[in-house]
Amino acid sequence: MARPDCLAFRIDEATADRLTASGAESGLIEGLRGLCYRGPEPEIELPPEEVATPSSSSLPLLFNPTSAAMRSLAVPGLGQFYTGRPAVGVAFLAAWAGAIGFGIMSQDVTVECLAQTSDACPAGQVRAEIVERPMLPVGLGAAIAVAVISAFEARSGANRANNRQAAFTNRSPGSMYSLELLPVPRRAPARGLVLLQIRHR
Repeated sequence: MARPDCLAFRIDEATADRLTASGAESGLIEGLRGLCYRGPEPEIELPPEEVATPSSSSLPLLFNPTSAAMRSLAVPGLGQFYTGRPAVGVAFLAAWAGAIGFGIMSQDVTVECLAQTSDACPAGQVRAEIVERPMLPVGLGAAIAVAVISAFEARSGANRANNRQAAFTNRSPGSMYSLELLPVPRRAPARGLVLLQIRHR
């Protein structure tokens, strides 16, 4: 009878003494010793220094600082959008576009007239128009400066977000929540239902 279902207890010396006191013969006790055991295994608690904890290098970062910097270097503001700060991204993008627009739109036009005149050159007397953009180098320089500042700010923002995540979870940034489907215990009146549990890790 015990062989197909295994035993829910181990045949140690104390159990053997109890079986003997209850009238079990030595052959029965020896036979029970050879059967499989299906009882719970005792839990072994490790000392605090031996408990494995995830290291900061083994867990993924919330944002990649290098990727954020490269995005903003290519298009200022893109790294800020990547790190979840669209308002800052729009500000950098507008400053970059404004600097380029200022350099292109600021121009000096010189009209060469066929006849020398003190007034505006008549339409039929225009020989050439020379367009110069003296502020273009300034605008391009400002646009490059905005791109570099945006890249450094995006990298700093990614590091700050990672540090906040690490401080909040008391570990390196990673997944904060896990979703688990747990069955309703048997004592519950409803059957066939599942519970959606959000577990903080």
